[in-house]
Amino acid sequence: RHAVTEAERVDAALSAVAVASRRHRPQDPELSGRTEWMVLNGAYLVDDDLADEFAATLDALRGRGLDLELTGPWAPYSFTDIGLGTAEAPDDV
Repeated sequence: RHAVTEAERVDAALSAVAVASRRHRPQDPELSGRTEWMVLNGAYLVDDDLADEFAATLDALRGRGLDLELTGPWAPYSFTDIGLGTAEAPDDV
């Protein structure tokens, strides 16, 4: 519970500095190459002018029981939400 609560706090703080944010499904340890379970897999779109503030915010959040890792930049599709339903064909086909 502590890890989930801290992850929520981290996400809220980082989202406040970002232009946009998206929470992705946490990766399984086998995929991430780590032994610990991931509790937050967030992507944050950060304005270039706020990059230093974003990194400083992340650094200030360290040391509360979570290992925080900053990676990126990531491709813009990290911020899309694509449904996997079936597409409908146009009426005039």
